[in-house]
Amino acid sequence: MSIKQRLDSFQSMKNFGEDSCAKQRIYKIVDPDSFVEINSMTKSQDDYTGVITGIGKIGNRKVCLFSQDNKINGGAFTTAQVNKILNIYTIAQTTGVPVVGIYDCKGASLDDANLLLKGLSDLLAFSNKLSGVVPQISLILGPCLGINALLAANADFVIAAKNSNFSINTGDSDSDIFSAAKEGSVSVLSKDEDEAIASLKNLFDFLPSNNLDKSPLFNALEPQVNEFDSISDKLYNLDPNVDYNLFLKSFADNNGFITLQDDFGKTAIIAFARLNGVCVGTVIFKGEELCSHTCSKVARFIRFCDAFSIPVVTFANSKEFTSLANAAKLTNAYCDATTAKLSVIIGKAFGSVFAATSMQQASSDITLAWVSSSVSAMNPTAAAIFYNSEKLKNSDNPIDDRKKLIKDYIQNSATPFDMASLGLIQNVILPSQTRSEISKLLEVLESKRIQKLPKKHSNINL
Repeated sequence: MSIKQRLDSFQSMKNFGEDSCAKQRIYKIVDPDSFVEINSMTKSQDDYTGVITGIGKIGNRKVCLFSQDNKINGGAFTTAQVNKILNIYTIAQTTGVPVVGIYDCKGASLDDANLLLKGLSDLLAFSNKLSGVVPQISLILGPCLGINALLAANADFVIAAKNSNFSINTGDSDSDIFSAAKEGSVSVLSKDEDEAIASLKNLFDFLPSNNLDKSPLFNALEPQVNEFDSISDKLYNLDPNVDYNLFLKSFADNNGFITLQDDFGKTAIIAFARLNGVCVGTVIFKGEELCSHTCSKVARFIRFCDAFSIPVVTFANSKEFTSLANAAKLTNAYCDATTAKLSVIIGKAFGSVFAATSMQQASSDITLAWVSSSVSAMNPTAAAIFYNSEKLKNSDNPIDDRKKLIKDYIQNSATPFDMASLGLIQNVILPSQTRSEISKLLEVLESKRIQKLPKKHSNINL
């Protein structure tokens, strides 16, 4: 082969796939002229592999990417494709760089199905090995089924377009992405591909590159609103119409937050928010019962924040747990986390809920409480009956009187001042002070160090 023939062949290989959907998606994600393709000439039999792999930058920060192309090999996942992705995982491990996977694949190639099963198992093992070391984000922009879906779900976060398919069942090509979101498998559900890519870039800006790095620091922009006083009034009066989006806008830097898993575990909100330019993991309980889905959602979020030393701020406000297993799951996640933890009781925190979400040394390093909050070691229903049994016994209308006694106990007896006098709450604050007090305390907790007992891991109640 002459030099000219080699150059022509080389140019043909380089140009192949340049206009493909897979590569154009990468170009939409990374900074201009930052992408360097890896293993671009790898083939599967006589065709290219159906996946683009390489390294680029998002916001001038390095990232490893792979992007599947369902137009090649009939959209089939091949062993050659697995090997290219394994190589990207290896680069991510050695360089401490996050991994973004773009999924659009109709399923496994039948030509090498047995070998492919082994390769996909290797990918799952590598992804698990990187878990807690570098952030992993999956972007679902087409069909993602079977073991391919299992690999995507194994990432820390999954962002999906509404016209995509995401299911563990390979025959479920018409799978409803909304069902995956409702079961907690999707972190952000976007209306289309462009919105999904924008959400990915937004989320990426909150995350550190690896577990030894810090989250990116942004310019601090004061929030344009501070509606904590009005929100406090609504919570005190048990008004269900609390605007939690407004809550986040009052807490975070100007529009500096992103919520996750909005369709799953709806009695709590989890979000990354910026506070004076620093990323903070934010948990807001919405005053309702803590069910299995909510506890799973919050527990996993806390474990991610802990793995990457992102401080966690919890806004506690819950009736009770729906089961002992749920309480144990959430409590274990809080107790096991050694990252900076700060709790603010904004509504109700009684008994086990207080212990799980706001108790110092367990779920919090420092606990604050709004002056309007209700805190008690005893459930108010039990306390009201216990302290007023004779009054209820002689009542002409015990049901209504019982409701009045419970409300009276919450508003007049279950104040945060008793807990503060015992040192179980470190400070009682005005709602309007929330952002400034948290900011000052997180600055103190920034140097927190904890030495854990030697062990492989804790046995969290799942």
